[in-house]
Amino acid sequence: MDLKNLTVEQLPVVLTIYEISKIMKVDVKTVLELIELNKIETIKGIEKPRITSLSLINFLCSNGDNYDKTLATTDITSVGLIQEV
Repeated sequence: MDLKNLTVEQLPVVLTIYEISKIMKVDVKTVLELIELNKIETIKGIEKPRITSLSLINFLCSNGDNYDKTLATTDITSVGLIQEV
C-alpha cells in the first residue's frame, strides 16, 4: 500500500500493524506496545492483530489517551490529509 498523500477517506477499512507503523511513522514495536496498553483497539477473534481505520483515527484524535469507546464518534473528514515526510 502506498501511504504517500493518503487521505483518511482512502484508508483501508482494516490495517496491519506494519501499515499502522508506517502511517504513524513509528516502529512496529511501538504499535504493539500501544495495543498492549489498550490505547489502540484490535479486531477480536483473528490470529494476527488487525486494526480498523476507525480505531486508528480514534487513537490519533484522543491525543494518545484512552478514549471512551461509547463516545467514539470521530468525524473522519475533520482529520484531513495524512502525508508521508
